[in-house]
Amino acid sequence: MTYQEFKEETRDALINDFPESNISFRTRLMNNDKEIDSVDVSFESGITNLIYPEYYFSRMNDEGMSFGEIYSHMKSDLVKRLDFEGKGAHILSDYSMIRDRIVYELVGLDSNNERLKDLPHKNFLDMALVFRVLLSESDPRLYMTVTNAHAMKWNVTSDDLMNDARKNTRKLLPEVISRIEDIIGPVPGGGEECPKLYVLTNNRGLQGACCMIYDNVLMRFSEEVGSDVIILPSSVHEVILVPRSDDFSCSELNDMIVSVNTTELKSEDVLSDHAYIYLRTDNTIRDMSYIA
Repeated sequence: MTYQEFKEETRDALINDFPESNISFRTRLMNNDKEIDSVDVSFESGITNLIYPEYYFSRMNDEGMSFGEIYSHMKSDLVKRLDFEGKGAHILSDYSMIRDRIVYELVGLDSNNERLKDLPHKNFLDMALVFRVLLSESDPRLYMTVTNAHAMKWNVTSDDLMNDARKNTRKLLPEVISRIEDIIGPVPGGGEECPKLYVLTNNRGLQGACCMIYDNVLMRFSEEVGSDVIILPSSVHEVILVPRSDDFSCSELNDMIVSVNTTELKSEDVLSDHAYIYLRTDNTIRDMSYIA
């Protein structure tokens, strides 16, 4: 099945299962200003839900599913969103009812130049924190990105969103730090002399790079390893932590990050193209060029 055939099958199945809705195809800006197809499922109530067919098409092929099998997952995800929004559409219009569901995520600043025009955000170094409403605590894939229109409707500022997200994100999506070999197995060429690598993400492994700014996470980690900490932005979902060593130069690390970004990652998963460092002396994160 081609991707075009998949989209047509999806449209026909949605029309059959949700005859009261209006189904339309659009392109939307995602992370790093990547345009991606969406299927908009709109209802007379004003509720519109988005389905991203490319995600389900890739999953169908990667997991060897039939169209019917992947469509059942797609429909289930849509029903979950509709269940939340149908029962609590009034909740989404009242900020006081959803402020404890506001969380943040880190994205690149320059690479999201167009997208950020429509999103309230707070700059952090050469990155930006954008905000989401978690629609399900058990499934972080179910969320609503907060736009300027939402913020205006709720009469809140980016500072208000940041204050609430700072309280909620760690509570709803707590950090997890793991040795990299515990995740991917033995590192090729690794030995006792090689630096230890750690992966920092959240408990869901999605949009977890922002864990690097959780209060005291890097401070406590640096105390455990007894050094400053180099931060490699492996994707928007996680960062790699490396105890500081003279074995690494800033340029070498940046070259490695660029190589991984261009050869290993989907463009929408890229966070940044250079390394950062946590300095224990002043409890701050800086671009690693600061010490180069």
